[in-house]
Amino acid sequence: MKYPTFPESVASDLIARLLGGEQIEDSALDGASVWMETPSLEQAIDIGALRDAVSRIRALVEAPVSQPIWRDHDRVEGRLAEETMPILATLPIEVLDDRGFWRFLSIAIFWWFVAWREEAAIVRGNISTYTDARKSTEQIPLRLFLRARSVAGGDSHDLASVLPRAADFWRSHVLRTQTCSAPSIARSLVQMQEMHGLSTTDIRPLARRLNRVWTNTLLFLYSEDEAAILVEQLRVQGMSDVSAAESDSDD
Repeated sequence: MKYPTFPESVASDLIARLLGGEQIEDSALDGASVWMETPSLEQAIDIGALRDAVSRIRALVEAPVSQPIWRDHDRVEGRLAEETMPILATLPIEVLDDRGFWRFLSIAIFWWFVAWREEAAIVRGNISTYTDARKSTEQIPLRLFLRARSVAGGDSHDLASVLPRAADFWRSHVLRTQTCSAPSIARSLVQMQEMHGLSTTDIRPLARRLNRVWTNTLLFLYSEDEAAILVEQLRVQGMSDVSAAESDSDD
């Protein structure tokens, strides 16, 4: 079965046209793609379902009276992750490892969100980071996939969007760390942050301790209860570190 990709040259041309204000029809975007074949892909990718998911979220963001959640770039990113993860999770590794596939998604499916989410980066001329998939934690649809997968529990990915204004939390403490590979730990970390809302200063000691635990422990084997206990212990220890540091500075 085949799947769509954009070679770098095609992607660059399309991005230039889109940034220039050209409206490119979905059919034209699909027609510009190069279809790759892999025998492990048992059925065609449902491109229509992906487009519908993104369109549903876009409609909520652009509604005349939009709720605050739909003005929070990162909450919207989380909701898109939830909506698209079930489709992407069915794909074989050959497809998920193909940068051309992620280029296709970023331009043909997610371009509206890329342009909205990374408007400041686009103004600076830095768009390839978010479309080319050289960096998995930055390329938009790929990082959405990793975000939802990191907290997946059965068929649920709702933890991907529960935290407000949490871009740094996801980037620094989940996606760029081994925690991304341990769903029980990632879920407990998100649940802890949802409950306590730690500041960047307060969460750093916890994150440092968690990174040290990874050096000699297979945390991806932890059960939900074990993960919750560990994260709470690290939170308490981290808060103690902060208190001690504040006391030292007062002295």
